[in-house]
Amino acid sequence: DPKPSPTPAPTPTGEGELVSAHGDIEVANVSFRVRALHNRKQIELGDLTNMSVLDQMELFLLRFTEHVDITRSALVQLMQEFDKYEGRSNVIGEIEIDQAMKLLEARDETKTATELWESLKAVDLDRNHFVSYIEFSLCYFNKSWKDLLYKTEVRVVRGASVAANQQGAAEAEALKAMADEMRMKAINDKLRAEEETRARQQSLDNKAQAIAAEKAKILEDAEEAKRKEAEMEEGMKKSKAFFLRQQQMLDNEKKLSPEEEVKQGLAKRKEEKRLKEEKIKADALAEEKRVAAEEEKKVAEAKKQAMEEKERADAEAAKERAAAEAKRIEEEKKAKYEADKAAMEAEEQAKKDAEKAERDARRAKMAERAKMFEGK
Repeated sequence: DPKPSPTPAPTPTGEGELVSAHGDIEVANVSFRVRALHNRKQIELGDLTNMSVLDQMELFLLRFTEHVDITRSALVQLMQEFDKYEGRSNVIGEIEIDQAMKLLEARDETKTATELWESLKAVDLDRNHFVSYIEFSLCYFNKSWKDLLYKTEVRVVRGASVAANQQGAAEAEALKAMADEMRMKAINDKLRAEEETRARQQSLDNKAQAIAAEKAKILEDAEEAKRKEAEMEEGMKKSKAFFLRQQQMLDNEKKLSPEEEVKQGLAKRKEEKRLKEEKIKADALAEEKRVAAEEEKKVAEAKKQAMEEKERADAEAAKERAAAEAKRIEEEKKAKYEADKAAMEAEEQAKKDAEKAERDARRAKMAERAKMFEGK
C-alpha cells in the first residue's frame, strides 16, 4: 500500500496561519461530498465511486492547487474534451484507454505512444481498461494516486494567490450559476406541471359539486311534490269522512223532505265534483313536476357527459402534446449527437488523410532521392 508522503515544513504566511492550499473561497464553491473528501487526510479508492466528472474535477483542483500549471480553466477545457470521448464510450463517466491515447495525442503530448500507454496503465488501478476523468488528469499532469489520496497541508502567502483565487472563484461561480439556473428551471417546470394538475383537479371537483347540487335539488323538488300530493289526498279523505258523518247525523236526526233531499243531493254532488276537480288538478301538478324533474335530470346527465368527454379530449390532447414535445427533444438530442459524431469522425478522417498525405510525400521524396543515387 502507498505510504503518505511527509508533510513539508510550514512556511510563514502574511497572517501567520495554516490554511488549505486551495483557500476557503474555493472550498465553499464545491459540493458537500467533495469538501468532505478534501478535508480528510487520506481518501480511499472506494470513496471515488459514482462521482460525477464535475466533482472529480473539483477534487483534483483542491488536491493540487499549489501547482501553477493546474488551473480551473485548464481542467474545465480538459473536462470538455473528455466529455466528447465519454459520449462514445459504453461505460458512463469513463473512456477507453485507446480513446484516452487519442485525446492525449490531440493535445500535442510529447511522449511516445509506448510512454503514453504505460502512463495510462499506471493510473488504471482497477485494470478495467477504462479511464475516468480523475485518472486521465493524473496521467496528463504527471501525478500519482499517492499524491491524490494523501492530503498535504501547506502554508501559502495570501498576497501571491489572491489573483488565482479570484479567477478560480469567478469560474466556480459561473459554473455554480449555470447549475443553479438548470436546477431552478427544472423546479419551475415541476411546479408549473403540479399547478396545472391541481387546477384541472379543482375544475373537475367544482363541476362534480355542481352536478351533485343539481341532483340534490331535483330530488328535493320531487320529494316536495310527493309530500304535497300526499297532503292533498289526506285532506280529501278527511273531507269525505266529514261529509259522511254529517250525512249520517242528518239521517239520524230527522227524515228529510223530498225538496231537502234534492238540495242535499245537489250539494253533495257539487262537493264531490269540487273534490274531483281538485284531485285532477293535484294529479296534473304532480305529473308536471315529475316530468320537469325527469327533464332536469336528463339535462344534468347530458351536461355531465359533455364535461367528461371534454375532459377526456383535453387530457388526450395534453398527452399528445407532451409526447410530441418529448419526441422533439429526443430528435434534437439525436440530431446533435449525430452531428457531433459526424464532426469528430470528419476531424479524425481529415487527420488520417493529412497523415497519409505526409507519408506519401515522404515516400515520394525518398524515392526521388533513391533515383538520384542510382543515377550517380
